[in-house]
Amino acid sequence: MKKAVTLLLLLAVFTASCIFRDDMQALTHNKWRMKSWTVVPEYMGETDLYAQLPACKKDDFLNFEYESVLITDEGATKCNDNDPQTVNSYWHMNDDKTELTLYNDSTSTIYSVKNINRNNLELETTFEEDTAGTTYTWHITYKAM
Repeated sequence: MKKAVTLLLLLAVFTASCIFRDDMQALTHNKWRMKSWTVVPEYMGETDLYAQLPACKKDDFLNFEYESVLITDEGATKCNDNDPQTVNSYWHMNDDKTELTLYNDSTSTIYSVKNINRNNLELETTFEEDTAGTTYTWHITYKAM
């Protein structure tokens, strides 16, 4: 009986760790397309920033590669035909999987990871506007493709 209980406990722990690991692997096993982008408080009279994006930006997607390479793809339609189809940058996830840092040529942005699973990636970041000193919070949700 002890062996059966021990075996069941080990199986439960193994299964739980696989689910968690699979959810984290979702970041690098999916391509991610933005499905919502909001700001609080409103910015220039708007809270739904996604609705303000041109159609050529709404088909863009992110691909988080292993080795911390982030590929941003213009999708099927480019806003400018002369732009490259893809741009490489970098990403880093902290050890407890609560912060995702995205890097480009000259800056980095740290996002709080609100949710990550096989289908959705929800990020949030807060920043202060220089001119008025207002603090804004972006909430961005991506859908797995």
